[in-house]
Formats: sequence, structure tokens, C-alpha cells
Amino acid sequence: MSSFRGEDSLGHWLDRHHLDVIRTMVTTLDGSGLGSHIHRHTFVKSLPDGCHIRELAQSTEHGVADKNWPELLLRPDLTTLIQDRHNPNLGHCIAEYASEDGTPISFCPRTTLRKIVEQLEAQHYQAQVAFELAFCLFDSPYDQIRGDSYQNLAPVSGLTKTHSIRRAYHIRDFMGEVTERMGYLGVEFESWNNLANGQVQLNLLPGDPLVSADCVIRTKEVLYEVAVDYSLAATFMTTPTSDYNGAIHIRHTLTSDQTPPEHARSFWIGGLVQELNATMSFLRPTANDYRRGPTVTSTWGTDTNCAIRSLNDDDINIEHRVSASDINPYLALSVILASGISGLVNQTKTPPIQQPLILPATLTDAVENLEQDSYLSKIIGRYTVAHWVANRHKEAMEFQQHTEDDDVISRWELDRYFEII
Repeated sequence: MSSFRGEDSLGHWLDRHHLDVIRTMVTTLDGSGLGSHIHRHTFVKSLPDGCHIRELAQSTEHGVADKNWPELLLRPDLTTLIQDRHNPNLGHCIAEYASEDGTPISFCPRTTLRKIVEQLEAQHYQAQVAFELAFCLFDSPYDQIRGDSYQNLAPVSGLTKTHSIRRAYHIRDFMGEVTERMGYLGVEFESWNNLANGQVQLNLLPGDPLVSADCVIRTKEVLYEVAVDYSLAATFMTTPTSDYNGAIHIRHTLTSDQTPPEHARSFWIGGLVQELNATMSFLRPTANDYRRGPTVTSTWGTDTNCAIRSLNDDDINIEHRVSASDINPYLALSVILASGISGLVNQTKTPPIQQPLILPATLTDAVENLEQDSYLSKIIGRYTVAHWVANRHKEAMEFQQHTEDDDVISRWELDRYFEII
């Protein structure tokens, strides 16, 4: 791995690594990647503000620009600039949205997470975060699946038994290529294994919140590209068929540069529990996510059936288990950490362990819970939340317009989510 960390002039670093093109990338609210392939001279000349991009209304609808949106800049974070050893003439750099005058845009997912991390540090805490990804892998290329109207989706041969070494052998070459390319981009994995019904679990190593979310975005792009190269199809769509349900488990551990106040762990968990329903539209951001199973669960505890699982009786070491596989990692992590901060600030009492909880049954229900909540808006930002609420209401409305039978996964959902998020 060769990344630019400011140890040399950027021009010299680009020369030394023979980079001709830089691919910049931001995410839409839905987590899909937008960006440009920029010649190195243009990239350097555009700094620090970055190059323009025509914003696509922050949604999954590609190709239709909203004329009401202004021209935006993709402001590169040079600490993320890295050489792609798979394509050594190409560099990758994660960016954030900025306005014409170079100021940050509040609804930028990565900017939102950056602000939440700053608020966490103001409480004298630092977080380490790990994502456990799950995706479905199908035995046909994307264009064939699309041409067949997503009928008869077949998982890669053999992926029918969880953690079977022999079953995992069927995707050994594919996952070997995936993890090798991840390594080229500085993304380290902890483990991978096959799950039932064609699913694969890929666990990333813990890291700083921003870096960890960046790693998720880079990993998803790698998975898509390797799937194309191998004539397969990988999707993070939560429910592409009735046989599949995807999820992302998010773990976070807090450390403090001061002696934590008494009951800090209790307050943190109390905030996570109190704000859980308000966060659900971020943790399950599409209408398709609400097909994935029971809406009744335990709020928190030490068992795997809890929405919020405590992994340690003494420290703040938590696993969120209700997130769908199609989350925007920046936003999902933002609301999780914001919920904990709310608990610390308001000294929220933790409810009884394994208290039953009814989660929102639809995306509309989840958004309405967010609208009725006051704490998250204060921490995340009122404009950011208002923008998200309007966007999700539009998403739910379009789902209803294009879905005739709520029990049948619609072609609209598959066109919208299968290949894009």
C-alpha cells in the first residue's frame, strides 16, 4: 500500500508513483458512489476546493440531475489518497461535498460523521469501529440478471451451509481477489465465511470511525468490480428475493482520555436504547429493508437476539444488530454515536435488560419516529435531519407508487437497489 500522508509534496508523490489519473469518490445519501476520474494535473490545480460535480439529488436515481441543485465541489481529503496497485496508474481519493465558496455542505454524509466524531471527542471519548458486512453473491453477471428481469436468481454453487469449509471453497478465488484488492486500497479484513442462501460475511478490522466508514465504501466498490470481472453479481440489497436477508453489524468501543464519569456506560446504553426508533430510518434506509423480518425484538442485552448487544459488562463495547446491509456507513455510524452522546449529555437511564421493543414496520413509520424526536436533530443538525426526512418520505412514496403487492418484491425495487447500493 502506498498512500499520501503529507510527508512529501503532492507533485513529487504523484511523480514517484507514476499516477496519471485520480478517481475521487463521495456517497449519495443511499451510500452509492459518485465521483470522477480526473487527470493528475487537473486534480492538483483544483486543490484545495476540488472539482465540480453535478449533484444527482442525493438519491439512487442515476442519470437525472435535479435542476434545482447548485453545482457542487468534491473536496478531496488528501489523507485518503492512495495508489491502486491493481491498476498502478490510478489513484483513489475520498472526497466531501463543498459549496462553490469551498465551505462544507451539512448534508454530506462524511462531513456529518466528522462533526459527530468531534462532538464525541469534546466528551473526552474516542471510538474504534468495526463493520461486519453481509452480501449476496449470485452465479450470473449483472447484465444477464437485469435482462432476465431478476427472475430465478441463483446463488453461487454450493453456498448453502453456514461456515462450511467445503462450501467456502466454491468462492475461494473470488474472495481471494476481493481481499487482495482491498489490501491494495489499505482495507484490512479480519475474516470471511459463507452463510446460508448464498450470502457471504466479510468482517473488517476495527479502526477510527471515518477510516472505518471509508473502508466500507471502498470494499463495496471492490466487490462490485471483482464480481463484474468474474461474471458474477454481488448485491447489498437487503431483500432481493424472499430467501435472502442482508445485514451489517456495527461494533463500537469507546476509550476516554479522562476518568469516565460514574455510570457513563449506563448513560451511553440508555441513549442508544432511547434513540433507537428515531435512528431506524438511517439503519434501515429503504422500503425494501422492512421486508427482512420481525419488527419485535429485545432492546438491549448480551444475547444475539438483542437490537443493541453489550459485549462487556464494564466497558462501552457495543454491537448494533438491526442495521440493514444497504446502509450509508457514514450516516448509520453518525446516528449510533449521536445516540450515545445524547445519553451522556442527558444522563439517560438504561431500561431493564432485554425489555421488549417494537421496531418500525415501514420506512414511513421510521421517518415519522425521527420527526418526533428532538435529541438527534440537536446533535446531527436540524438541516441535515430535515433533508434526510424529505428524501426518505420521497423514497417511501415512490415505493408505494411502484409496488402493487406489498408481499411481492417489485421490479422497481430490484432496478433501484440490486446493482446500485
